[in-house]
Amino acid sequence: MNIKSLQQRLGQHLKRKEIVALIVIAAVVVSATILVSQFWQPPPEEVSCLSIIQYTIEPTEFKVTENGTLFLKIVNEMENTTMKCDYYFETHNNVRLYLGVDLLPKSGNNYTHTKLLDPKEISYLEFTVVASLDIGDNKRSYYIKVYIYADNAFVDESDIDFWVNRN
Repeated sequence: MNIKSLQQRLGQHLKRKEIVALIVIAAVVVSATILVSQFWQPPPEEVSCLSIIQYTIEPTEFKVTENGTLFLKIVNEMENTTMKCDYYFETHNNVRLYLGVDLLPKSGNNYTHTKLLDPKEISYLEFTVVASLDIGDNKRSYYIKVYIYADNAFVDESDIDFWVNRN
């Protein structure tokens, strides 16, 4: 082995170590930058622009020949913003929801309703609840769960229970 080839091998070895060291340093700097930027980033904005004031059903027990009334009262707490509100009602197949005389449309298994709320508007909706019983049932408990979205962002959910009697 001559001195020239030894110097070349040693030079190549040092260059490789320098490259590896530079890659490690770059990885550490990039990781540290990402971590620091996450601390300085503001938290994701929660949608608290709507509030459920009332979500009830009356009566809480009724006959299959009667109807119940579902009350939903929401307030838009934004000062200057009109909001598109989407309501998704999850319930049993034996339960139907009407707004006035019209059956609410369904998206998948959920009844849906959309409404624009002006700034500071209080929306008061009354839905008619019609429920049936399966053969052999004399009394049955049902639920209606509402999921509320404002401008396509989830806001809140609430649920209620009620009973339906055959007689």
